[in-house]
Amino acid sequence: DLHKEYRRQRQMCIRDRLQRLLEEGVSADAKDGDFGSPALVKAAQGGHLDALKLLRRHGANLDATNPSGRTALIQAADSGKADCAEALLEWGADKDAANSSGWTALHWAARNGQLECARLLVRARADRAKKNEDRGHTALEVAREKGRAEVVALLEQADRGEAGTAALPEGVPAAP
Repeated sequence: DLHKEYRRQRQMCIRDRLQRLLEEGVSADAKDGDFGSPALVKAAQGGHLDALKLLRRHGANLDATNPSGRTALIQAADSGKADCAEALLEWGADKDAANSSGWTALHWAARNGQLECARLLVRARADRAKKNEDRGHTALEVAREKGRAEVVALLEQADRGEAGTAALPEGVPAAP
């Protein structure tokens, strides 16, 4: 498929350019000049798993934030990049980090109907009871408000103890 090949080529180009910059001494936590977003956050938003892996190997802060407080995990969950979200969780990114309005990755996954990301976060024991600061809503309330029926069902099952008890993806620690 032409689209898949284009995406693969673009990923390779981004990874190669990033590799050169890191070899030249640019910090893995460097922020872009336009928006102040760390490279890890931008890579997660774009679904660039290879770039995430490269940045991690070079010591990038997994919980670095952009100016609105969004972490790479929040960006991955918001945009439905489940492979990136899974990797970040496996590496130990803060599953309950919140942006400046108190929205967590689970809130964003719920808002946008990103079922796979929501499932990963539930399995990682993300705090389902956490309320965002601007509206006072849990992820379940956000999903209901936005009409995200599949995410609502997942979160209701989790609240009843029917979900979130499945085996965690390899490397994702269980909540204490």
